[in-house]
Amino acid sequence: GQVTYINCKSSSNGTTGFTDSGSCAYFDCESASNTSSGFSSITLGSRFVGCYSHDNTGAGFSETAANTLVSFAFCIAEANGAGGFGLTSFRGLLINCVADGNTGAGSDGFSVTTPGTCSVVLNSIFSNNGRYGAGATDGDSLSIDYCNYFGNATAARNNIPTGANDQALDPQFVDRANGDFGIGTN
Repeated sequence: GQVTYINCKSSSNGTTGFTDSGSCAYFDCESASNTSSGFSSITLGSRFVGCYSHDNTGAGFSETAANTLVSFAFCIAEANGAGGFGLTSFRGLLINCVADGNTGAGSDGFSVTTPGTCSVVLNSIFSNNGRYGAGATDGDSLSIDYCNYFGNATAARNNIPTGANDQALDPQFVDRANGDFGIGTN
């Protein structure tokens, strides 16, 4: 059933930090240094606001359910071993999020296998990731704009449409080393 998590932290587990049990809401939660994903098995109706997933062996946020309607706002996925936002069949919103420094040759900041209709990505930063800033098997159904792609190892995008207002500038984070992803001047 639906559970709401507020200001919770899950760290150093021998598995996933948080496993979604269905339509959960996460507000200002942190998942760090887990041996699998930070937030996993994300399901229909789940919402993430102000969450921070970092230094996990797997993805920061990982969804595997088909045709999942989920939303992310003001979330950060940083320094995860298997990508930032790894979504299988994404329908939903990703707004004002940061995916930075997710390592590994196959790690994208935002990746989606099968994007559904009504999928919107706005005003997000995809920087310094191990492969693409954002990648999809076929991203034609994504509405993506006002995003910044910087320093990703392979390229900014793979099968992701270019938004009219996208840019490629160094975000000059205020204090990236200490988790402050406020944008500096550029």
